[in-house]
Amino acid sequence: MNRGAFLVEFMDFLRAAGNRKRKDPVLEKQYLNAARTDLKACRILYGRSMYSLSVYHLQQAMEKSSKAWILYLGVITEDDLKRPIGHRTPRAFLKLLNESDIGKMTRGLIEYLNLRVSTDTSGYRDLVERKYSEITAMDYESIKVLLDILDKIEKAVAEQLKELKPLLKSFEVPDSILEVPIAFAYLWLVASITFPHSETTRYPSKNFGPSDYTQDLGIVKALPELVKIAEKCVNTISQYINI
Repeated sequence: MNRGAFLVEFMDFLRAAGNRKRKDPVLEKQYLNAARTDLKACRILYGRSMYSLSVYHLQQAMEKSSKAWILYLGVITEDDLKRPIGHRTPRAFLKLLNESDIGKMTRGLIEYLNLRVSTDTSGYRDLVERKYSEITAMDYESIKVLLDILDKIEKAVAEQLKELKPLLKSFEVPDSILEVPIAFAYLWLVASITFPHSETTRYPSKNFGPSDYTQDLGIVKALPELVKIAEKCVNTISQYINI
């Protein structure tokens, strides 16, 4: 995709997003406030070595943030929040990526920047629906690899999108809109890493339960980094909703 085609698609995205967003996002703001409370609880519990509950509150923060954003974009309805989405937050992201303006924009950005990122979601869907236990036991090194990849992409995107700022100014669009695609990517990643922990952090099981959440578990070891990312995501979503 050349620069001209991308800019046209970008402006189409802004117009479409403005038309589709909910006019009175009271519920979304309540979800985001609850997510902030979860993140505070997450930090406190982690500091007291209560790791399973700390991870649970991180998962809850990501679930509520994701639902707030996707609800605001008009991709899901309030009735969808419990079913079919429920605790399987990635289901909402799959719907967002495949059926929304921001999903189209994300695909366009990947193509425009020539990023080596696959937009085929079939393998991801299979992981979410049938192989999520693999995510639960993910080691720290694997999580770190994913975070490092996104960090490199964020820097590349930030550099390339500088040229869009004058265009945004001419359309009276705030620069903060440029943070949305990266926040989307990070939110998707952290929500994907944490969603299987909604039950294993609370209920004992012969396979995996609260007692398995020790400092050696990948999600626990990565938690300080993930919380910082989560807080940034919540702030970006809040700004976007208030634009």
